[in-house]
Amino acid sequence: PDVSHPMSSPTRTVEGLIAVYEASREAFGGRAALNLPGLNVRVSDMLDALEEVAGPKVRALVRFERDERIAGIVANWPSGASADRAARLGLHPHDNFADIIRQYIADCAALPNAAETLKGMS
Repeated sequence: PDVSHPMSSPTRTVEGLIAVYEASREAFGGRAALNLPGLNVRVSDMLDALEEVAGPKVRALVRFERDERIAGIVANWPSGASADRAARLGLHPHDNFADIIRQYIADCAALPNAAETLKGMS
């Protein structure tokens, strides 16, 4: 629950890629690589947001099951990131993880199989 990692919605990621592609050299500045903005969030915060948006029944579907192989991989992930150069291009992360979940729900609602994809959401 205490593992933290930068997260972004697909929408914000695509917006970032487009903005970087369209940026002038002057606006982009410096090296060719930059971090796109992400929200630094702990797993426990993700689960709190899931319960806020989708309800306690959906949250109750998630359980922790330690896998040493995966724990070793996750231990090497960055726990956070900053994206100052991306911010200068006008790119910003979501304000909170609940907004990322709401974006996912909105995207899924447009799919032909929306009812099945969002089954159980309150």
